[in-house]
Amino acid sequence: MGAIRDGWWAFVPGLRSKPNDDLIDELCIAETKEGKTVLRYLRKGRVPGTWDLISVTGDPLLDQELEWAERVIWLEPHRITQSEIDQLESLPRQAE
Repeated sequence: MGAIRDGWWAFVPGLRSKPNDDLIDELCIAETKEGKTVLRYLRKGRVPGTWDLISVTGDPLLDQELEWAERVIWLEPHRITQSEIDQLESLPRQAE
């Protein structure tokens, strides 16, 4: 699937339901008990009532208690903005 970049949009139904087995191996937005909201794949944790949150780009978060989780139904790729284009054009060019 490749890395998901900052600036991408992830769309979810908006229900904020408790996670269940239907979300195993699904890309989800989830909120941990500590209040951290993440975009990860869900797997069952080793401790009952916990979940492993598997990242596409970084280290997993293991055995997490979750407040809620929702399956991502649509990902919208990052679209470069004019200010980003301007920043790139202002960078010194490297010799080829």
